[in-house]
Amino acid sequence: MFEDIRIFNNGQRIKKNFKILKDKIKFTFESNDKEYKLFYDNNVYNIEFDKDTIINKKSSSEIYINPNKSTTEFYIKLNDNFFIKSVFKYINGYINDDFFIDELGLFNMFKKNKELNSVIEEIKNIDNKEDIILNSNVFKKFSSKMSSNDLMLLITWWICSKKLPSLTEEEFNDVLTSAINSEDALENVWRLAYNYDCKGYNYDLVDKFFIDKKDTWYIGEYISAIQQVNVSRLVLLILNTKNKKFIKKLLEEKVVIDALEQEYIDMLKDFIKN
Repeated sequence: MFEDIRIFNNGQRIKKNFKILKDKIKFTFESNDKEYKLFYDNNVYNIEFDKDTIINKKSSSEIYINPNKSTTEFYIKLNDNFFIKSVFKYINGYINDDFFIDELGLFNMFKKNKELNSVIEEIKNIDNKEDIILNSNVFKKFSSKMSSNDLMLLITWWICSKKLPSLTEEEFNDVLTSAINSEDALENVWRLAYNYDCKGYNYDLVDKFFIDKKDTWYIGEYISAIQQVNVSRLVLLILNTKNKKFIKKLLEEKVVIDALEQEYIDMLKDFIKN
């Protein structure tokens, strides 16, 4: 459990222990070195440290810890998205039946939701857990509270999930806007585009985002990995930037050259020559 909370020291993953308290979960790990990196899913956990623990928050999901004790402690509280993420993991096959029941039980230890407790008891010994949980009022209630940013962080936690939230075009654009405005925008937009590839959504805003960012490696990954990309349109957008330095850099990026057909490479080369 808690595979989305990871601690590293000099590139090595550090073992963590946890203990369930009345209103939160206490984590401990041995900390005899100068610095540790903590990565966690800030979409489902609220994290707390003791006042005397020296931390440096690098991003909303990455914290550097400079220990002043041989054992470091921190605490987490589960928010409602923990439940939604557990369901998402289960229906996509990322966790098995037993693990799923354990996570729901842990969540409800703190939430004490009678309706959820009834659902947990109902699905314990049956096969069609997915249908019952997805159609339950408690799932609909919690999922309806999710913001576009919550959805974006849930979807982009994985690169490719078979079962995704069903979104209208407007909802997809709202989630995409959250990805564009996020801390790790390039990776989040790419993951969102990959997850919803060929599912009928308009990617014009995705095209514009990658061209505006001018990150040649991500543009190459976008062209090579996303099947619905209109390469002809994308190349025209690149040419319309009239940025020879950018286009030259694109032509030096192997992943771009490998992804483009020769006619598009020639179009970019001709622009630089003129």
